[in-house]
Amino acid sequence: MAAVPASVFVEGHKITRSFGAGHRAPALRTFALDAGQSSLRDLEAATGIPARTIASRLGLPGTVGMNESLGRLRRLYGFEIQAVRDAVAQLIKEKRSGVGSK
Repeated sequence: MAAVPASVFVEGHKITRSFGAGHRAPALRTFALDAGQSSLRDLEAATGIPARTIASRLGLPGTVGMNESLGRLRRLYGFEIQAVRDAVAQLIKEKRSGVGSK
């Protein structure tokens, strides 16, 4: 039986999953969140990148709900979940390098 992730950690620009007892495993090319059920707000909590910034990078309208599931938003606006992963990875990189900082 596979372990269920207990927590999400952001270390540098890699997102890892915690399986309890101090054990961490890298989340390979994916965020340690359920892509269909997670929301932009969940991504914000996991990465520190504001949900509105992620939405903007995806080209979503300003009226989009930050608590809507990514699966629902994907169906409504026609983006791929990989685009979310790529956008968040790029935003994390930019944050670390100071690009876009005020």
